[in-house]
Amino acid sequence: MPAPQATASDRPPPGLHPEPAAFDPSSAAGASLREIYTQFAQISSAMLEAARRGDWNDVTLRERACAQLIEILRNREPLRPSDEAERQACMQLLRKVLADDAAIRDLAEPWLRELDQILHPGRRRLPVHTFR
Repeated sequence: MPAPQATASDRPPPGLHPEPAAFDPSSAAGASLREIYTQFAQISSAMLEAARRGDWNDVTLRERACAQLIEILRNREPLRPSDEAERQACMQLLRKVLADDAAIRDLAEPWLRELDQILHPGRRRLPVHTFR
């Protein structure tokens, strides 16, 4: 089933949302774990905003940026948080990315919610919480 289409009233006026800025993978090459997670969180926020606008091309472009970050992480020495504060910050950023991802999936595939309700009419859907 195709992704929902934005109506004219859903779209921002021209010029308010320019083409997404190109992601420069070299910006993450020497970054700390927290900096990389921050980049993931920024990209996922932009993806969610694009999904809310119905701009699925923008979502796809930003998914590619996430894939580039993942590839950078795979090819680097294992990174570990430098201390407990960094570990907590990384966990908070990861929770935000996961919440954004769930919201994007809800926007992209509303029929899954309907199917779940048909298959499990008495079951409540668990909310996704972000921890701040």
